[in-house]
Amino acid sequence: MRTYLIFTVILSVVLASCTKEMKLEELQFDVSPSNTNIATTESVKFNFTGNPDLITFYSGESGSVYEYRNRISDTSSNVKLRFSTATTTATNGALSLLVSTDLTGIISAASISKATWTNITSRAILATGTATVASGDVSLADFAVQRKPVYIAFRYTAAPAAIQRKWTITGLTLNHILPGKTYVIGDMTANTPSPGWVSADVKNTAVNWTAALVITGATTAASAQDTEDWMVMGPVDLSRVLPDAGVPIKNITEGMNKFPYEYKYTAAGTYNAVFEATNVNRDAFSASVKKITMTVR
Repeated sequence: MRTYLIFTVILSVVLASCTKEMKLEELQFDVSPSNTNIATTESVKFNFTGNPDLITFYSGESGSVYEYRNRISDTSSNVKLRFSTATTTATNGALSLLVSTDLTGIISAASISKATWTNITSRAILATGTATVASGDVSLADFAVQRKPVYIAFRYTAAPAAIQRKWTITGLTLNHILPGKTYVIGDMTANTPSPGWVSADVKNTAVNWTAALVITGATTAASAQDTEDWMVMGPVDLSRVLPDAGVPIKNITEGMNKFPYEYKYTAAGTYNAVFEATNVNRDAFSASVKKITMTVR
């Protein structure tokens, strides 16, 4: 009985301590730079006072802008598709580039036929022989301003009774281009951020696109059939960008004796350097943000 009572008392103390709100230490934090007007050959030293658990630094340079830390989209319509092509000397087998904003369901011959497609082949430079040819910048600005997910497709068509071309597509990227920063929102793979490519046979199942964006038509006139095959990527959000990121320069296990923090800007300009300091525990969170305008010459 005595043991049971002792256990009960200990358990009550433990439960009380677990439910008791943890007090957060008051956050005190300030930053003072060694200089706010520096040359690209110089470094600036940032001195700190206070007691933050964490400090994150945003330099203000492209990709590290504090105001863009939560940004996942941008209304800019500067979206460019780039790729290269090579083909064979046969003349039977055309490659077309198309875009749709209303394809629904899984990518298949049926869904492709129901969708509305805009042929933008004329915006790209395509190979006429075995030499690899760059497409140039294929603008998708007119689709980006619609603020709808898009599907991008390569369509291969070839007639029967004649040797058919082989087409090889390489180096494909779909880029959202902002001042000082380019975001890849599509490529030749199924890796993030690209949704990957799906092939669909409309006519002639003997000819197919490969995952490497290569399609080989019939190599003899006798075997050539009426052919139509699609390779489709989507849906793609043309407004997609990645949030800007800061650099963690202090964690909760480190003291303030490691500072000052030294940084060197490599290009002239005006930058808003931002330090975000936080104190945090199980029950509470406190933050302080300090902004310093840096002139780099």
